[in-house]
Amino acid sequence: DFTARRAAKWSFREYGAMAASVALGLVVGIGVLKPATPMLTTASNGLEASGALSHALDTQLASNEAGAVRIGVSFRNHDGAYCRTFDLTEGGASGIACRDTNRWNIPLLSGSATGGEVRTAGASTEILNAVDAMIEGDALDATAERTARDAGWR
Repeated sequence: DFTARRAAKWSFREYGAMAASVALGLVVGIGVLKPATPMLTTASNGLEASGALSHALDTQLASNEAGAVRIGVSFRNHDGAYCRTFDLTEGGASGIACRDTNRWNIPLLSGSATGGEVRTAGASTEILNAVDAMIEGDALDATAERTARDAGWR
């Protein structure tokens, strides 16, 4: 009987499904339109890591598979601060970041951080030479790196 079907009213189930669809659309839309946090920011004392770079420096071990950031060598510098080398998988930039209380300062950035395809040929050599000049003792092994990470790089 089509007359009975036409007369049927929407129930809570139909209104709930419509409200859930609108809420999901808003969450997805806001997530897509929200600009990504930059990996590098400028500070009064130079460059600092932010966004995905800061997160990777805080949590990622050199043995982990690379995502947006590949971590290389972790070591202590002459001041006793922890430092780590990194490569940005997109953009072709490499650098060294050193921990300063609660942030990662970047004393050296080599290559193109703007996403271009041009990369300086001596970038790896430049990073290695800088590490040699900065390092105190040996580079951290996997156990020492994990211990430093778990202690918050302090």
